[in-house]
Amino acid sequence: MNVYWSLQRRLSSRLSRPLASLLGVLAASLWLSLPVWAQRLDPAVRDSFLSDPLTASPRDPLLPELKVERPLSPLELYALEQELDALNQEAQTLLAAGQPMAAFEQWRREVRLRRLLGTEAELAAIERIAPLAWSAQQSVDLQLLALRLRQIWQPQLADKVVLDLDETPTASPLGDEQLVRLASVFQTLRDGNAAIAIYQQLVERAGRPTVRLARLTQLAGLQQQWFRFAAAAENYQTLAAAADDAEQQMEFLKQLAYSAQQAEDYAQAIAAQTQLLRRYRQLGLAEQEAPVEIAIAQNYRRLRQFEPALTYYRLAYRTAQQLAQFGYSATVLKELGELYVERGQLNEAITMYNLLVRVEQQSYNYYGVMHAYDQLGQIYRTQGNVANAIAAFEAGLRFAEQLDYQQDYFREQLSALRTG
Repeated sequence: MNVYWSLQRRLSSRLSRPLASLLGVLAASLWLSLPVWAQRLDPAVRDSFLSDPLTASPRDPLLPELKVERPLSPLELYALEQELDALNQEAQTLLAAGQPMAAFEQWRREVRLRRLLGTEAELAAIERIAPLAWSAQQSVDLQLLALRLRQIWQPQLADKVVLDLDETPTASPLGDEQLVRLASVFQTLRDGNAAIAIYQQLVERAGRPTVRLARLTQLAGLQQQWFRFAAAAENYQTLAAAADDAEQQMEFLKQLAYSAQQAEDYAQAIAAQTQLLRRYRQLGLAEQEAPVEIAIAQNYRRLRQFEPALTYYRLAYRTAQQLAQFGYSATVLKELGELYVERGQLNEAITMYNLLVRVEQQSYNYYGVMHAYDQLGQIYRTQGNVANAIAAFEAGLRFAEQLDYQQDYFREQLSALRTG
């Protein structure tokens, strides 16, 4: 577990965003499969940590010996609080000295005894220690803290290592502020299921519509973060319908489209993107239109609905050309070229790649020009048009030589054509 997360963090800092995101998905998937490694938690350690300090045996030395069973007096509680503050300082010193195991043994003891000072004191200690446990990759302490938080939140869930979101947790006696704090700590501990379940409760118990919508926004964001995209899309659809502010509605529509797309519900994504595009046109935000039109075309393409895909690609190209958004124009032409090749419409593909050469030249993207000539050369070769294929590869070679990139590739293509 520790090795995996260490590797994931190191690689994420060096890789592209898509690859880093993939690693994040894998890491979260590992965490969400908690039972696989949570079984290694020693039952004696678990039971000791979750037990009542006043009745457990052996009794912690920081607790006074009582002749009869009774709550601690205010003076005894004050003395215990001072001892626990000292215990925290000792743990911090141990961690700074490179002794994490010893440090977290002290913090584990502190958290266990803090519950005698009340929920607020215990929660504050867990909030302080949870990020330290995560940074130090203390898997046992992460599990223990998550289990104790569940016990605070809802005692009947204390034995559940992973929460089944199909179950509806009962109403919690904690106030909204404490629930929000619990959800935040659950996120720190990477227990996304519990955090989501808490916000579902917060949405259900919200009285005023404005509070409910705010909670629903937070819930949808959490669901996105923990890859529950279908549920997030459902909530963003509700939020977009309820929004009375144009900017807010457009943001919800963006998130709805993203969530639906991640859930592979491309029809729902198209509906959101179409509504977003209508908003942009109403507000005169022409510069925002092309990327949405491209996204709609891509989703129609995923649905294998080629005619509406072509319609939106052409629309995006016209929009981008009018605004000199050559990057979007190039994207349209590349994807149309690919689409026509897939459909065997090679003459139409040639038209797209010839247009792409001009667009890439307009934006001085010589790599793009080189690759467009490469595509033209391949299509002409497929058609058996050797002369045009040679001309395209020769043009590509000139740009490759200017860029000092892939010259050998183009020379090999030309050699094969001339000797074949």
